[in-house]
Amino acid sequence: MELFQVNEALAALENALPLQHGDAWLEASVNLAWYLRQRDCERALTLADEADKRLSQHNHRRMQARLGLLRAEIALLFGNVDQAQELTQVASGAFGALDDAQGLGDAHWLQASIWVDRGDSTQVALSLDLALAAYTEAQDLTRIACACARKLVNASFREPVATAAALSRHFPSEIVYPACVLAWVAAARANVAGLTDNPGESIRHDLAAYHAALESGQIRHALVSVTNAAESFATLGDLDSALVWSERALALARTAGWPASIGFCLMQLGDVMRLLGRHDESTAYLREALVKMASQAGSRNYVLGLGNLGQLAIDVGDYQAGLDSFEQLEGHVKSLAEPDLIIKAWRGQASALLRLGRPREAQAKAVAALHLAQQQGSAEGQIQALRVMAQLYMEHALESPAGLIAATATLHYLTKALDIAATISGYDASPELLEQVAAAHADAGDFAAAYQHSLAASAARAKSRRQEAQKRVLALQVRQQVEQARADTEQHRKLAATLRETAATLETLGIIGREITGSLDASAVCEALYRHVHHLLDATAFAVYLAEPEHASLKMVFGIEAGVALPISRVSMNSPTALSARCARERKEVLIEIEPGVITGNWVPGTLPTYSMLYAPLMVGDRLLGVMTIQSPRQHVYGERERSIFHTLCAYGAIALDNAQAYEAAAEAQRRADLAIDELRLTQARLVEDIAERERIDQELKVLNNELEARIAARTQEMQATLTQLGESRQKLQGIVDTALDAVIRVDSGGFIVGWNTQAQMIFGWSAQEAVGRSLHTTIIPHQHRDAHLEGMARYMSGAPSRVIDRRIEITALHQSGREFPIELAITRVSLDDPSKFEFCSFIRDITQRRLAEEEIQTSLEKQKELNQLKSRFVSMASHEFRTPLATILSSTELLSHYYDRLPVHERTGLFDSIWVAVKRMTKMLEDILVIGKDEEERLECKPALVAVDALCKSIVQDLRTELDNAGSLQHSMTFSPCGQEVQAYLDEKLMRHIFGNLLSNAVKYSPGGGEIRFEVACDATGFVFKVIDAGIGIPEADLPRLFESFHRATNVGNIPGTGLGLAIVKRSVELHGGTIAVRSQLGRGTEFRVCLPRALQHN
Repeated sequence: MELFQVNEALAALENALPLQHGDAWLEASVNLAWYLRQRDCERALTLADEADKRLSQHNHRRMQARLGLLRAEIALLFGNVDQAQELTQVASGAFGALDDAQGLGDAHWLQASIWVDRGDSTQVALSLDLALAAYTEAQDLTRIACACARKLVNASFREPVATAAALSRHFPSEIVYPACVLAWVAAARANVAGLTDNPGESIRHDLAAYHAALESGQIRHALVSVTNAAESFATLGDLDSALVWSERALALARTAGWPASIGFCLMQLGDVMRLLGRHDESTAYLREALVKMASQAGSRNYVLGLGNLGQLAIDVGDYQAGLDSFEQLEGHVKSLAEPDLIIKAWRGQASALLRLGRPREAQAKAVAALHLAQQQGSAEGQIQALRVMAQLYMEHALESPAGLIAATATLHYLTKALDIAATISGYDASPELLEQVAAAHADAGDFAAAYQHSLAASAARAKSRRQEAQKRVLALQVRQQVEQARADTEQHRKLAATLRETAATLETLGIIGREITGSLDASAVCEALYRHVHHLLDATAFAVYLAEPEHASLKMVFGIEAGVALPISRVSMNSPTALSARCARERKEVLIEIEPGVITGNWVPGTLPTYSMLYAPLMVGDRLLGVMTIQSPRQHVYGERERSIFHTLCAYGAIALDNAQAYEAAAEAQRRADLAIDELRLTQARLVEDIAERERIDQELKVLNNELEARIAARTQEMQATLTQLGESRQKLQGIVDTALDAVIRVDSGGFIVGWNTQAQMIFGWSAQEAVGRSLHTTIIPHQHRDAHLEGMARYMSGAPSRVIDRRIEITALHQSGREFPIELAITRVSLDDPSKFEFCSFIRDITQRRLAEEEIQTSLEKQKELNQLKSRFVSMASHEFRTPLATILSSTELLSHYYDRLPVHERTGLFDSIWVAVKRMTKMLEDILVIGKDEEERLECKPALVAVDALCKSIVQDLRTELDNAGSLQHSMTFSPCGQEVQAYLDEKLMRHIFGNLLSNAVKYSPGGGEIRFEVACDATGFVFKVIDAGIGIPEADLPRLFESFHRATNVGNIPGTGLGLAIVKRSVELHGGTIAVRSQLGRGTEFRVCLPRALQHN
């Protein structure tokens, strides 16, 4: 009995069970129940109960122990861990008493799963060691391989690099493994890839593990693998694929009905919903997951679910719920003694307590998390705890920590976080951490450091965006590869299902596939093909031709007629008479039926007369490898069934021969020469033998002729039964086409639709009843392409080659509603039973989403380019605008340091005023830069509060007058015309000062000759109108369209200082209030800015 069994063998076992009796039935029932234990728990238990009734009358202790182990595994799947433990111990004792090492190993294998659910990784490793020892004693190589691979899966979480090396040594990638082993080998490879930052490779291996697990009946393992694949898709930013695979995993788990597995899948789906911003659905899924996993409340998956739920609650502002979840997490984690989860619980509690206004309790939890992270050497844990401590000190007045290393307690903790981050190889400080440091420096008055960290945060965010774009490109590639692999797998599955009509043919084709594709020797492949072709089909003659370099000719590398090898020969690819060359050129099947007595140019003297010849190309994708042929001296022996089997063998043969050519590429030339010499010598010897044995062969042919007549009668009966089976096959094949994921449309040679599957209806909107009988060009081809389509059809029907058949192209299609959309199209010509008739079969896929993804990537690249240009302009502006005030400060401080005692008081005061003005100017420029930075990152917010409008405007005017007086540059008359009413409104005072402080200071700055500056305020029932009017230099008309862009300055400003940021800040501040700004200007006469703000701005 195997540990697991593939679906094909399981089906054979199911079919054979009704024919068994007595002990044979008992053994078959126990085997079937064992293999169904994860596929169908209810049926497995039913079979086990029936077998138990008969076992009670016999002394079959080994079978009884096996059924006990089966019940233990099913109990575990349904969350009854204690019952599973008890039953496993009983079965283990029974196997031990029987000296059944294989059964004892299986008990240890299940015990490892029990410890997984209990969350004890040490016991998991111990159980797997015991299982491996038992399997080694039993000398069961497949089980040994499974145990070794599962141990590597367990080890990969702790030591991914060492596990990768072990995989290369023990499980080389070029070897084909049984499905039960591949499920664990691929899972280990997936873990290694995921833990070494290769999520794309991780997805491919996880999906390979998923399919192998399904094939071998390891449904629980399949659920873990497909869930991991969904998580990797989420890591790459492909949340659509993550959602699809998560829902597929949940559907499989719900079908199985296992609470813990359902909970695990719900937890993954909840996390994907959180990333999609669908918080309510995420909360619902996570809560349902915890309910389902209640029986495994001590497992790591359960406590991870509590952590996810707590973090989600904090993210949506439900801080009390978040605190409750993290407190529950702490209670469960203490029993597990897993420090990383304890750190997570305390840090989560600290964050929730901080938001709830309980700083002392938050501080205690954050300090505890920090100390434990330091003890465990967890750099990431320390950084996150230090960030919480910094936030605490920024928002609350707490006692300064001992050993302060920075200007403030906030900077103290953030500096420590940055120092720890710098010690981690390959670790980049997050944009959020750098922004937190910049804000702390700004709060401490260190604007230069704030500026530097702000730049670092912007660079980190830009790098993060580039990495996200790269991940999305990788996710798209992986999704396409996965879809292609799935489509290929589905195609092979459909073909296998079609050929499963007779048990003998199914078994033979399975053996052929494994034997042929598992060989890397071309001769062995050809020998196997001949052996199985001769067994399945009437093939008196058999030959394989391979295309030589440049496809100038075909070389017959293997040929046998009536048991005698044919000499190696070559055929020109351009030969007008050679059927093998014709098949290669046309890349399609060639079937020739010759009437008796007719001698054709293809008949070779000295060989048997041939009346039925079938040729088919050996294709791998779009590449031609060669041609395979079978021939018979009988007429009409190759019907649809025989041709289908032959095409399947050609597909296997093409894959195997392609593998063999790739494997032996280095020695190919020498081997071909040796093989040619050997074949020539063998042919010479056999020709001599043929002359001597001619008479004996004639006598044998007479006997064979009598036997053939009897076989013809028997084959006629078989053909009648086969025709009935083929009718059923056509019905099943139509069902397969109707459930295909691509649209499949069949069109006759006249251009009318004769086949239309379900997916075609979904893509184009036409039902099958509406579409069939319509012309293709009036149904799905846009008007602008119809003439070209009809001309192409006409050319093809007249014998001209087609530019679209047997190719994959992208074009535009037409929906029933009139909407045009992009599709991927592949057209194949399909021959019918009548050789003179044919159809076109089109395979169509809607690629709208793929096009959108490509456009989104291009937009991201363009935005990155724009950000780089903005950075260059900012550096140029900052270096220029900071130089003048810094020069003023430097010269003034030098004069004061050298001549302070000798300078009159008024001159000293003047120098101090100059320094004050320069510092004020630099502070203003830094504020503008920080505001623009917040706006670029969409963090600039409008926080309205109730203010008196006139009083605010007077204050702004007075502040400007005071500043100009202090600078000694007030040469203008400033007139303020208030609204005249005691009007109050909800406005953001800080943004209002940005708006009118900039507009008024600009009016003064760009009126160098003095003059009147007017500031007018008017209001009505709907809003306010503010005007700032000057008589300055004016603005050129060509500069008006770009006036409000960051860093843009008018062309006529000359040497007047400025950053080009003020009006950009003004416009954004106005927009955040829901208002508008307009400008009118004349060169040399002045400028008027008009700001309109709504009166009904809501208070948030």
